[in-house]
Amino acid sequence: MAPTRTGQSSTAQLSVARWVAQRLGGLTCRCLLRNKFFLLALAVFGMTLVLLRSSIVDVADEAGDGFPVWRERGMDARVTPISQDIHGVRNESKIKIVITSAPVNDSQSKPTQRPTKPQPKSAPSPPKKAAVYDRRKPNFTEEINYFANIYNNSLPDGDKFFEYAARVIKRAWKPNPKNTETFRKDIRAALGEVGRSQNVYLTKDNTPEGSTMIYYMAGKPSKIANHIWSMLPDNSVFQPNRFKVCSVIGSSGILKGSRCGAEIDKSDFVFRFNLAPVRGFEVDVGRKTNFTTLNPTFIMKKVNSIKTKEDEAKMIDELRQFQESYMYLPGFAVSGSLRLLVKIAGVAMRANVTKPVYGSPDHFLVVANLWRKTLDTELKWPSTGLYAVSSLFDACDRIHVYGFWPFPKSVGGKAVPYHYNNNVKPTKVHNFDKEFKTLLMLHEKGIINLHLQSCK
Repeated sequence: MAPTRTGQSSTAQLSVARWVAQRLGGLTCRCLLRNKFFLLALAVFGMTLVLLRSSIVDVADEAGDGFPVWRERGMDARVTPISQDIHGVRNESKIKIVITSAPVNDSQSKPTQRPTKPQPKSAPSPPKKAAVYDRRKPNFTEEINYFANIYNNSLPDGDKFFEYAARVIKRAWKPNPKNTETFRKDIRAALGEVGRSQNVYLTKDNTPEGSTMIYYMAGKPSKIANHIWSMLPDNSVFQPNRFKVCSVIGSSGILKGSRCGAEIDKSDFVFRFNLAPVRGFEVDVGRKTNFTTLNPTFIMKKVNSIKTKEDEAKMIDELRQFQESYMYLPGFAVSGSLRLLVKIAGVAMRANVTKPVYGSPDHFLVVANLWRKTLDTELKWPSTGLYAVSSLFDACDRIHVYGFWPFPKSVGGKAVPYHYNNNVKPTKVHNFDKEFKTLLMLHEKGIINLHLQSCK
């Protein structure tokens, strides 16, 4: 084993001390006989050696473990005797310590390092997956915020509102082309490309084969099934500026006794909701239908989810009222309803009564976001009526609205049923009061014509 630094230092010190002792022994005997002052010189010299040795030890201790500092600094030390002639006698009692640069020995100057085993290269961590964009989350763009600030009405509530509504209704309505064009541009900018009228329902043109569809109310995104995609029409009926006059027909009981049927039938395009019947109500609501919606609850309650041949026959009879019209199916609202809606689509196509189309979830969501912000409501979903009116400004030059009145009494105090054809009660899914106030504001500005009185 190689000597340690501490061992090397101690050996050097002992060699120096042994050499000094030998020299002093012989010198002392001779000098004591020849020089009487030598004892004093010897004492002084002895003290000097003691101090010198102490200094050497101190310097060594500074480096730690008795290893001299000069060794750490790559230097070497030599002890050299100095010869002098004193009265003809050779005197080698003095020593000289010479510190010189020592050759660098890598094995001594560098700490010994254990050879390290090569570490196996770890597999690179997989790249982080980008967060999946959730199309269902509200996206209030700058354009939507601008629209909301401009068209968020501040109409009064309660009796003051009915007084205001009565004054508006009594005034003759006049179209305002400037306001209409401004509103058309504002809603077009707010809804963006997705919110165009051509995208109200799915077509082969706006929905590539294998597209991932979302369910805006409940359900995991999934690719559109091939048998559904193959049923999609090539293009949409809602093309820019296609219709001069469009009429949106609600189901409010305010239509009872209105005698507006003939006027409605003069429209170029008539939009109805949830298969609201026209048979037997033609005088008040008309018979013309170009587009109607269908809610899954209608199928479950009215025709027992089409479980039997009798149910299917009953459903076909209901659809004959809307011969050759488009039937809007909200297939991508709730995933659990899709199978039932596909079944009703098959029934309609086999009977050749209506043309089923599937509503676009992305289009519905962008319209819903617009009115959720504008109406400042926690209710996520607008009524189908407000959705329809908002979606027709690309395709229709002028929009008439009938059968929209959410209140249990008219401005004159007469009772008004929720629907003209049944006695169901209103739900709290939609904020009908705020929606109606918005429509009344658009009516007052000459943008839409909201019919709230009898037509004759």
